[in-house]
Amino acid sequence: MDARGVHGGRASIVALSNGEAIGMLGCLGAMLITLAATLSRSGFIALVVSATVGTTLARRDRRQGLRLGAAAAVAVIAVAAWLNAEGLVQRLQSTLGAAAGGRLAIWRETLHIIGDFPLAGTGAGTFADAMFIDQRTATQVLFNNAHDEYLQILTEGGVTLLIVVAAGLVLLIRTARARLAGDDGPSRFVRVGACAALAGIAVQSIWETGLRSPANLLLAAILAAIAVRPLDRRESREMPAA
Repeated sequence: MDARGVHGGRASIVALSNGEAIGMLGCLGAMLITLAATLSRSGFIALVVSATVGTTLARRDRRQGLRLGAAAAVAVIAVAAWLNAEGLVQRLQSTLGAAAGGRLAIWRETLHIIGDFPLAGTGAGTFADAMFIDQRTATQVLFNNAHDEYLQILTEGGVTLLIVVAAGLVLLIRTARARLAGDDGPSRFVRVGACAALAGIAVQSIWETGLRSPANLLLAAILAAIAVRPLDRRESREMPAA
């Protein structure tokens, strides 16, 4: 081990001896166990993405980010197997299978509605109403949401709303990147954490519509505000053009 590795190991031990750091690790462990207990496949993937993005941005090292992402995946799967091995196997089987009421069926039905109302959509909050009329499969249950945030937006707001949302996301990403590039202050890692969390939300939204919950939407808005928070003079250096 070289001198940098020894120094880094000692610094990590000193950091972990701090009471606040121990409390933070306890909270992180509790959240990890809770996530594993839910057996949420989208949650697992979102955690891996957040860990990978966060480490990559914090250390400016993509390989290190990928290694930590893989470690997060192994940790969550191991804890899930320890808590509920039978449930984990069932989840894997349902993922590989194609249940009549699974996400693929919901997405196919959703695409039919999008084809009927491509420009302006069916209207905010009307997904379940539209599906009640147009649903063609698994009629014993009603698909009350698209299980995909992007398809939900496209269904209720059409291409018009999707373009507006996409433009907002592009501006958010460009601004966050510019702020992060110019931030070398003590709060940089808070900004990194916010960006990593937003990346996890964006990926999980492929399978879920979690932002339909006001609490989740508010949390995402707070994270976005942290990610693009303007630099003060003590933190800033010459910022690159966005």
